Amino acid sequence: MKFYFAILMYASLGSFQAAITKGDLSSEFTNSAALDEAEKLTLYWSVDWNARSISFAVEAQTTGWVGFGISTGRGQMIGADIVIGGVTDNGNQYFSDRYASSYSTPESDSSQDYKLISLTETDGKTTMKFERKFDTCDDKDNKIEEGTSKVIFAYNDADPTSSGAFLKHTYKGSRSVMLLNTGGKTTKLPANMSYLDILNNKTKVPGNKTVYWCSVFEIPRMEKKHHVVKVEPIVQKGHEGLVHHILVYECSYDFPTAFLNHSGHCYDRSTPEAIMRCAGQSTVAAWAIGGGSFYYPEHVGMKIGTDGTPRYIVMETHYDNPDKRTDFVDSSGLRFWYTEQTRMYDTGVIYAGWGVQHHMMIPPKQKEWKTIGYCAAPCTEKVSRLPFSALEKSPLQGHKIKIFAALLHTHYAGRKVHVHHIRNGKELKEIVYDNHYDFNFQEYQMLKEEVEVFPGDEFIVACTYDTEDRNQVTFGGLQTLDEMCLAFLMYYPSANFTKCASVSKDAANRFFSKYAWNGTHSIPFPPKIWTSEMTQDLRAAYDADLELKLRCKAAGNRGIQGVDKARKPRITSPYKPVESCLTTKSSANDVTLKTGRTGYLFVAVALVIIMRVVF
Repeated sequence: MKFYFAILMYASLGSFQAAITKGDLSSEFTNSAALDEAEKLTLYWSVDWNARSISFAVEAQTTGWVGFGISTGRGQMIGADIVIGGVTDNGNQYFSDRYASSYSTPESDSSQDYKLISLTETDGKTTMKFERKFDTCDDKDNKIEEGTSKVIFAYNDADPTSSGAFLKHTYKGSRSVMLLNTGGKTTKLPANMSYLDILNNKTKVPGNKTVYWCSVFEIPRMEKKHHVVKVEPIVQKGHEGLVHHILVYECSYDFPTAFLNHSGHCYDRSTPEAIMRCAGQSTVAAWAIGGGSFYYPEHVGMKIGTDGTPRYIVMETHYDNPDKRTDFVDSSGLRFWYTEQTRMYDTGVIYAGWGVQHHMMIPPKQKEWKTIGYCAAPCTEKVSRLPFSALEKSPLQGHKIKIFAALLHTHYAGRKVHVHHIRNGKELKEIVYDNHYDFNFQEYQMLKEEVEVFPGDEFIVACTYDTEDRNQVTFGGLQTLDEMCLAFLMYYPSANFTKCASVSKDAANRFFSKYAWNGTHSIPFPPKIWTSEMTQDLRAAYDADLELKLRCKAAGNRGIQGVDKARKPRITSPYKPVESCLTTKSSANDVTLKTGRTGYLFVAVALVIIMRVVF
């Protein structure tokens, strides 16, 4: 039986961030990304965390000027931080740090913070090498942050006619990349690897806008433990836009084998109950659009093949089919590279945030609506109200675990995701964040420093949405136009702790009682017109909840264990980030969190200096 291993694994380098072995640049720089599908421009970069700077190289198929920029987050020209350079016909070099406030030639920055390393033109290509700080403290430069960066690029086949007189680009584009948390060079893999494929078998995709398709597999048993060290997506050619994400869930050991090889819809009336119990439970692995191959760090691996490892799994494939085409036949899936040369630790994955259900609502016409999901202490504490103790199986001192990678997940309206870490009321440094979330570019962030989590620690998953273009309420749910607020936290050593999420049914029901049910069930919901009063009431309902329903899960356990009344995590001592500049002009990205009886708490997060620059 072929094996598919999904754990929302977005490559440490995205689908356009796989290492490209061209010339000497691929050996000179740690990371690379083809910025366009035609591969006319390629970006190379290396990160110096000590100096807090990045060295770049842009290689373009042109003999004219080349431009590269870092946008304010949405890939727009206006607001981007830009460098333009090239080599003239007589061999003279030109290079400048620029910004723009309109769709015209970017203006020269009075503070030239991009430092030129070299400029060459050979064989019809221009290669521009330069470096800059993460944060230049210049209000015309955009800060380079952890998480997604939206870069822009352009070129013209002609050099400027005079100093600063650039002809309009003949080729341009934008691309999301992970500049900082890529994990560096790919891990060295053992020579004697084997692989298992878990693939859809010529699945005829239904003609619906959104399809969740579930297939059941049995993972072969092996004589001894093996470790998966690399997960590679196998997306059928021509289906790159169809296959949105793939997740693999573990089923319990008493899963009825009569359903092996089942393939069908995941969440409708025809789905067998046994499969429904698997889907959405313990996440084994996953991949999503924009991601590439995932390499485990050299000291960890995903164990397979023996007792205590997943045996029966369900692969859930999310097909995004907005044109409702009926001619797609798909055989996409994942390839798991494994070896008998096991590593020091086995890995696990924690599904954290707001449990996927319709009690999550986001009003229309909102620029920054925040939804908060919680992993509260009853799921992690040493003396738990649950029939299992989440971290007690960890052999590390204090029964701690260490998070080394994270995947953040929302749908189209998502703009930011932050995962906060609380210990005994004290907020620690954020585990992971993304201030420029891109639905079409979802990949794991490899954390620069592993995060220790002890029994009793808590997480807050805060998602920010933009629904300014929507006229109706957005619900939590599985459809592409529904929303989610999730974080998949990869950790070691495996403690069988797989899920810690919250729901706020009481808040939603109080809101429904006023606007939907009204005692007589006579008012339709959702209403045709959404009012500002409804927005205020919904916010107040969520914020007034001092308790929440908690959902916890351990691998192999049948079903999800719940705590119906768990208090919200309380932050009594907020984390204070170290400012990168002596003087700051703005403190963006404050996260407003309601923390029980203490009211609103504004948690300062990474300082972002928003500069005006254009491309």
